[in-house]
Amino acid sequence: MANIKNPLFSFEARNSIGQAITFTKRRGQNIAEIKPVVPDQKTPPQIEQRSNFTDCIEDWRALSAATKKIWERVATPHHMTGYAWFMRDCLLTPAPPPPPPVEDTFYPALDGFAGHSEPGLTWAQIVNAAGNTHDDDDQFSQMVDIWNYDCPNNFRFNTRGILIFDTTSIPAVDTIVGATLRLYLIYQLDNLVCAPDICVYSANPANNNVLVNADYRACGNVPWATALPYASWVLNGFNDLVFVQAGLDGITKEGLTKLSVRNANYDVAEELDPGNHKPNCVASKDSYFYAYMVEKGNPFRPELVVSHIPG
Repeated sequence: MANIKNPLFSFEARNSIGQAITFTKRRGQNIAEIKPVVPDQKTPPQIEQRSNFTDCIEDWRALSAATKKIWERVATPHHMTGYAWFMRDCLLTPAPPPPPPVEDTFYPALDGFAGHSEPGLTWAQIVNAAGNTHDDDDQFSQMVDIWNYDCPNNFRFNTRGILIFDTTSIPAVDTIVGATLRLYLIYQLDNLVCAPDICVYSANPANNNVLVNADYRACGNVPWATALPYASWVLNGFNDLVFVQAGLDGITKEGLTKLSVRNANYDVAEELDPGNHKPNCVASKDSYFYAYMVEKGNPFRPELVVSHIPG
């Protein structure tokens, strides 16, 4: 049946006459061409792919409503439907794909630092001191601050960052497969010329809503992340501390995740091996890493980004 717009023999004829001739315009030229017929070769790969497509549709229909919502959540940032994202993965794998990891970003319920300030202590003494200062309500805080007093052996200040994240939304049956702590660095300095690094550790502060001085000694010494060396610190930007397996295991599902940020190559090293990891001595100078805290608000507050596979 003819399906022509405008007179057949005019310059603006369009569309097709049955399955025979198509009138169109291409590159400014009016064209009448034989309508192409694409034969169905039914090759083995075609047949296999059609079968796979049918199987994937059935696999999608078999998913629970909750699992379909997970696919929708993962697909939305890519401007695709959950069904389209599932079909893409399904057709690329010989078996029905498992649910993709869900990525959640958490912000601190509490953050700040605990430290010890006392002029004239040796480095070993200040590392193992009880703690006599803290702060948990400023817009920025020193995650690491090593301050020398006078040479050759006296120090006056050391700090450890502490952060608590509410990760109760992660179901207990989920498997955590990745995590990153992101800190926005606003001040950095290395007057001691000692190239301090930073790393993530566990924490067990006395309270969930306020810090106290004694939390200085409530910080772990087993790395939860790969240490970030001073040379890799990014001023006026986010610094990412990528978790290792110990850190992934330390994230509390359906609860509060408590962690600390410490200097690894002097603070933690001295705690584990006393007397052998004193920073350089430059009288009345310090080396530090200051980061924005949750009080600063978006887009600068600390982030704990967690990837987990639904159970």
